[in-house]
Amino acid sequence: MTLAKRAFDVAAATFALALFSPVLLLAATAIVVHDGGSVLFVQERVGRDGVPFRIFKLRTMRDEVVTGPGRWLRATGIDEVPQFLNVLRGDMSVVGPRPLTHADLTRLGFDRDPLRATVRPGITGPAQVFAPTTAAGVLDTDRRYVREASLRVDAELVAISFAMNLFGKRRVRARLAGHRLAPAV
Repeated sequence: MTLAKRAFDVAAATFALALFSPVLLLAATAIVVHDGGSVLFVQERVGRDGVPFRIFKLRTMRDEVVTGPGRWLRATGIDEVPQFLNVLRGDMSVVGPRPLTHADLTRLGFDRDPLRATVRPGITGPAQVFAPTTAAGVLDTDRRYVREASLRVDAELVAISFAMNLFGKRRVRARLAGHRLAPAV
């Protein structure tokens, strides 16, 4: 599965960066014109096997306040597109548990879970799609993903994520009740 997943990741990341390059150029221009600051937000996160890496996102805040372009970038998910560079670098996968900071892993108790750390974190994943409301629900959802991971599951989660961007998270989540990776109610 690892070689096939990596091939899927590289192909999807290359396609996504090519597809979104005009939008990234417009977003970068909007960020610079709005406040002249850096285009990218870079932060250390924890990857597979606890190895730290630097995650890339489009910057959406200045002085702890969401900017005008930032509201649009967050609402559309375009702020996450630079993470495809992390996928190409091998730090992340297209699908996997959400990449967290060391402080968040400790605060949530996820640092004590060896199973979650056996896969690369993802741009999208089961917790991002199903939005469990508790830390225990997130961990349970991530653990089920790790146990059931396959290219079919990854393709399904990518399709669901894409549908959420097109039709809205609330509408799509309403149709996902009872899905095998959804948190138990």
